[in-house]
Amino acid sequence: MTFFSFLPVTEDKEESSNTYRMACELIERHSSGIFGDNLENLPHILNVFGLVLGTDLIDEETTTKMVTIIKHFASNNQEAFNQIVSMAQDPKIKGKLICFCVLDSDLDLL
Repeated sequence: MTFFSFLPVTEDKEESSNTYRMACELIERHSSGIFGDNLENLPHILNVFGLVLGTDLIDEETTTKMVTIIKHFASNNQEAFNQIVSMAQDPKIKGKLICFCVLDSDLDLL
């Protein structure tokens, strides 16, 4: 989780794009270790994803990967996902997580 504790990266758009692409690749390979015991790291990760989705900090490919990760987690852990989303402090982040999770054509929002 150490890598993820340095997120969000928002100042440097080029660095942000690379960082979030790497974050998605790490999750795709090692999700159980990254999410932590009892999914303790997931609220931070989902909040970071919600912050950067729909911005110019990530490219279309990374957006697709993030949305896939969110949908996969939500479909396999609906109760935990709902709880994490309900605890999100920022209504924009909460809205993005819900919208990207439910819609079929996610990239049409961008």
